[in-house]
Amino acid sequence: MTNSGISERLRARWFAPHPLAVSALVLFVATSLAVLGKPVLGEGYASLIFVVGIMLIGAISGVVRAVTTAIVGAAAFNFFVAAPLLQFRFSNATDFAPPLTFLVCAIISGVLSGRLRDQSNLSRLANARLESLLNASRDLQPVRSPESLRDVLGHHLATLGPLAVTLDWFAEGQPIPDRRRLRKEAITDGRTMLGALVYHPGKASGEDIAFVAALARLSSLALTRLRLDTEVADTRALAKSEELKTALLSAVSHDLRTPITTIGTAAASLQSFGTLIDETTRGDLLTRIVEECERLNHLTENLLQMSRLQAGDAHLSRNVLSAQDMIRRAIARLRSQNVRRTFVVDVPREDMLVVADTALFELALGNVLQNAVKFSGDGSTITATCRAHDADCTITITDQGIGVPANEQTRVFERFYRAKGRTDHRPGSGLGLAIAKGFVEASGGSIALTSPVDDGRGTAITIRIPRAQEEPLPCI
Repeated sequence: MTNSGISERLRARWFAPHPLAVSALVLFVATSLAVLGKPVLGEGYASLIFVVGIMLIGAISGVVRAVTTAIVGAAAFNFFVAAPLLQFRFSNATDFAPPLTFLVCAIISGVLSGRLRDQSNLSRLANARLESLLNASRDLQPVRSPESLRDVLGHHLATLGPLAVTLDWFAEGQPIPDRRRLRKEAITDGRTMLGALVYHPGKASGEDIAFVAALARLSSLALTRLRLDTEVADTRALAKSEELKTALLSAVSHDLRTPITTIGTAAASLQSFGTLIDETTRGDLLTRIVEECERLNHLTENLLQMSRLQAGDAHLSRNVLSAQDMIRRAIARLRSQNVRRTFVVDVPREDMLVVADTALFELALGNVLQNAVKFSGDGSTITATCRAHDADCTITITDQGIGVPANEQTRVFERFYRAKGRTDHRPGSGLGLAIAKGFVEASGGSIALTSPVDDGRGTAITIRIPRAQEEPLPCI
């Protein structure tokens, strides 16, 4: 508690009027007014002044103070107001009428005042309980585990004041404690009882019991929501997994079937016809076998590296690599496949060093370049640039192909997605750009697509990777 709060309580204690002083003051004022008003009002009306004072004390201080004031007031009335003055007289029945009237007024006003105070206290308690339930509901909404819910409940139970409520929390496999003499409000997740609010029924009012029951229901609703959220998340994850499995089987089965069929047909022709095939045809068949084997190898490598990316960052190696060398290596591999494209490499002379996984970096660049080759025409130009921007290395691959529609540009980096209108007679699993995106993000960078580039055609894919710091690391 702060110093200001303590000082306010001290001031309220020392400077607040005492009930006895209030009663004495009211009685003194009533007696004075009755004495002064008797010559004008008469003895009967003067007694009403005492009645007003006694009822005022009853309303302020309750029955006990009012009865005490009525007895003292009756004596003051008999001594100072009733004839004979300045002496007590209780010799006939009329002398007892004022005391009895004063007592009845004191009891009635005190009882009514007490009921009003009780109702006021109950209203304040109900408001406090309602506010506590609202606070508990607000605090229970963001909980994400039964343990955090237990902590929230413990905090709110500590603020209940005289209501003694204990939270029993049942660990898995732990027996439920025997509390036969106490009352329990169960806390469940809709299936399993995880805890209970325990209290003594003889020490709790009806409002307290209703409050504990409402708090237990709020807790149960929060636990049920947690369970349903978990089940929904599991269901969605399972559905997503099944969707990925279906897409993977569809893509892989198609991409495997074509090269296997080609290899099988070419090999069967060589085996069946042997020396009957001329050298040119034999060379073409062998070339097709080699190309399809390369496709199978590329598909297998994509699947392997995708599994590495899904496994997390801990499975990726960290090597210092020259971005220029990696670009030249990826382009050299494409040139070895006799693609009919012109490659332009625009990179600085000084090495641009980055820290990345060697196999994934080469595969990501190769996928982006193969994507550019796949969707551009024979004889077109593919440009690869490398620049330094602040602390990043920026690599941009630009082609002169058909481009990507604006409504599909945000999806081309999804696994197994192939842009509509770009898939006719073009083999692919839809993993290339997804692997590039996964590699770049795992390396702390970003990847973006821009289309069209020039005259309504072309696509540019920009990769930003943090450059290597000056710490000595093994260079590859």
